Amino acid sequence: MSFVLQDEGIWYSIDFYSENHTLKEGLPQHWRNLTTKAALHSFTMSLRHQLSDTSVEVIEVAPTAVNTDLGGAGLHTHGEPLDAFADGIFKGLEEGKSEIGYGTSVDRLRMSRDEVDEYTANMYKAMKNTLD
Repeated sequence: MSFVLQDEGIWYSIDFYSENHTLKEGLPQHWRNLTTKAALHSFTMSLRHQLSDTSVEVIEVAPTAVNTDLGGAGLHTHGEPLDAFADGIFKGLEEGKSEIGYGTSVDRLRMSRDEVDEYTANMYKAMKNTLD
């Protein structure tokens, strides 16, 4: 999800997507979701560099799971509290960050390739008996 806004003559492009933004990080049955997130992440990075000499600032928000009523009340209760998440994102905006995470996505935004591989292997081991 992307938003473009202007504030005091500065244009901002803000891209939101959830935290699994590399093709390696996540479970195989979620390949469509993972490839889309990887593409958005790559696009956002490229756009940030291409517009670096303009008044447009490109900001990437990669949230973790958030407790919302998306899809119906009580269906997504396993995530971060919505108000705390929103406060954390606004704090990152106030600090001028170009990549903003919250909760577990903070560390995942900065993972090396080896760390992504290890995280993915551990996730798969923990959940492989629950996969279809």
